[in-house]
Amino acid sequence: DEALQAGDEHSTYLVKRDAAVSLPRSNEVKAGYPNHQPGSLVLAVYPGTTVFYRATVVAAARKTKGGAYGEYQLEFDDDTEEGSTEIPKRTVPFRHVVAAPSFMQHANYR
Repeated sequence: DEALQAGDEHSTYLVKRDAAVSLPRSNEVKAGYPNHQPGSLVLAVYPGTTVFYRATVVAAARKTKGGAYGEYQLEFDDDTEEGSTEIPKRTVPFRHVVAAPSFMQHANYR
């Protein structure tokens, strides 16, 4: 987009409602948002950024004593540290994780 390349941070983008993905508004269990189970493909905010990436749930968010969900343990696609072949497990808050859209559920999607 030319506006972004020119450094204009105030551009407005419109998307159709069915193309938008809603984030959980609450991490409270009673709010009814799904707690994605191990093996589920999700989109999650990569720690330290504001960007969503595809990830696999390693451990579902646990319920806290206060009646809310805590954090997920996730493995992000293509997330390897230099010199390692192991994918690190990253902790992500419940409110920053949503189900991956159906077109991203395929293993070949990149």
